[in-house]
Amino acid sequence: MIKHISPLRFDDEFICTAVLKEARVKIVLDFEIKLVSNGKVCAKGWTEQVAVLLPEMEMVFQIPEETQKALYGNEQLK
Repeated sequence: MIKHISPLRFDDEFICTAVLKEARVKIVLDFEIKLVSNGKVCAKGWTEQVAVLLPEMEMVFQIPEETQKALYGNEQLK
């Protein structure tokens, strides 16, 4: 889900901040996009992602190990 608040223009510089909220069966991220020039929030929302097996397109009920390492380093999922 995303809430568009203000449009970005072609040459606008922006910062996208994402916060990991969940990473067990799915990955959930909250995010916010702000203009660099004045800090105005242009969009905010959240996204959910799940892993699927290809080519079967079957949902995997576990975050793949390489993704876990990218998210947590050597720490285990809690």
